Amino acid sequence: MGVSGKRRIYKSGGSKVMTLFKDLATGDTATAAANRLILADPRAEIPEELLHKWLEEYLEPLVAEWRKQK
Repeated sequence: MGVSGKRRIYKSGGSKVMTLFKDLATGDTATAAANRLILADPRAEIPEELLHKWLEEYLEPLVAEWRKQK
């Protein structure tokens, strides 16, 4: 089962950093796609191009529909 919760955003140089859950399995690098949401693979097993496609084609439209219903 996965984990969820709020995470603090830190500034690091010119970037923003979000800490990961301590029990999350990670690799040396991660892949991610982001817009309003962040979709990340902390083990970099899924190419960033595929994450971006899933984010744009599936997740963002679902969230937009959910927000309309609220």
